[in-house]
Amino acid sequence: MTRILVLAVTAMLGWTGPAAAWGEDGHRVIAGVAERLLTPRAAGEVARLLRDEPGGGATLVTVSTWADEIRRERRETGPFHYVNVQVWEAGYVAERDCPDGRCSVAALDRFVGILKDRQSLPAARAEALKWVIHIVADMHQPLHAGDAQDRGGNDVKLVLAGRPTNLHAVWDVDVVAPLMREPGAPLVDRLLQSLTPIEEQAWQQGGSERWTAEAHAIARDVVYPAVGNLRGGTQQPIVLPPTYPADQAPVVRQQLLRAGVRLATVLNAVLR
Repeated sequence: MTRILVLAVTAMLGWTGPAAAWGEDGHRVIAGVAERLLTPRAAGEVARLLRDEPGGGATLVTVSTWADEIRRERRETGPFHYVNVQVWEAGYVAERDCPDGRCSVAALDRFVGILKDRQSLPAARAEALKWVIHIVADMHQPLHAGDAQDRGGNDVKLVLAGRPTNLHAVWDVDVVAPLMREPGAPLVDRLLQSLTPIEEQAWQQGGSERWTAEAHAIARDVVYPAVGNLRGGTQQPIVLPPTYPADQAPVVRQQLLRAGVRLATVLNAVLR
């Protein structure tokens, strides 16, 4: 299914949240980073939990996009991918932003609980694992934690390289693409080579609320100011400079690497 068709289906179904986060490349890179940082015990548990996946040989990377793939059939899972924190707010407040527990922060906590419970059915734990892999990644896409009453940037119309798009789609896919095309080692290897012990230790701290607050700050201070800090979308498309995706590389690298480190930290703690 093409991306245009996916967006059309999304509109017809009336989903109020973002359609995806990071796209396939971003999710797989984050899972690839995490996979390399797993302890032997956690890696063995992951393999055991995923052994019954269709086709066999499933890994963190191959199941990292599962939650997006089933979203059309399981519409009730839409809110698990994001949290609507109005972009002008100082940060995430659970009582205001997730009062009914239908947001990524609460969903991650629930699925971590299921994954941690060795008395849960193996199938339930395997599905919880796939959700944990996906939600941790989603949390690090700034527009999954920042919303200017425009469906996380979906209603902000843009033109990039002569192509009509929107702010959310640009941050799902376009900002990752230049990193994937860089010469040299694969992006996962380059990210891990750049990881310092100080960064790794710092990023292992905190939890879902802290990670959401960080992403929200990027949406507020970096993403929206570049398009006028809009509220409610635009009528006329904004033409982005063709260098816009590459210009975001420092922030995107940081968020992909943070997400991978934190996913590994969660899995190492839960599956020990």
